[in-house]
Amino acid sequence: MQNNFTIEDLVLLLYRETDVSTSLKLYEALESQPALLEEFKQLSRAKQHLPKASFSPSNRSINKILDYSEYHTLV
Repeated sequence: MQNNFTIEDLVLLLYRETDVSTSLKLYEALESQPALLEEFKQLSRAKQHLPKASFSPSNRSINKILDYSEYHTLV
């Protein structure tokens, strides 16, 4: 049986955003469908070229979130 997985499914797998069942089905499909495997490899190579970004919120933003959280847990 051949599943019709999309590029979006492969991206989710690449970023480990699939559930266990879907991951297993995708890995099985990658083993049996060379074109799908090649697409996955291309996505993986492209991911390696993306810049590594990390974001840090300002102290002001963190304090606002903490204040909001504290207020709403008291109410």
